[in-house]
Amino acid sequence: MPAGPASDASFRQIAAEPAGRIAGARLVKLDWAGHLPSLERPDRLNPLLLDFLRQ
Repeated sequence: MPAGPASDASFRQIAAEPAGRIAGARLVKLDWAGHLPSLERPDRLNPLLLDFLRQ
């Protein structure tokens, strides 16, 4: 579940809840991200996603 600095505190809390309930999930804080990290910075997001999928 990605959550960037532009996300307000309530969204970060909402993102943390399912990450804690889904087996194998993890919450990754993307300090460099806005609302659409897949469009804004695919060069930084894609390696994180690929790493997760390889595990």
